[in-house]
Amino acid sequence: MTERRYIEIQLPKCRVFLTPDEISRLLQRDPDLFAAALKRGKGILRARAQEKRREKEC
Repeated sequence: MTERRYIEIQLPKCRVFLTPDEISRLLQRDPDLFAAALKRGKGILRARAQEKRREKEC
């Protein structure tokens, strides 16, 4: 049996498990949501990198 990778998403009162392909298809249906998610992701990754640099300075 082929093992599939699932992404767990916690929602109020439930959890959903989607494959990366399923998430991609959902985001393609809503380009504005896709753009917002990309922008948010860039901000989160930059903040994490900045936090790691701060930790190294101390």
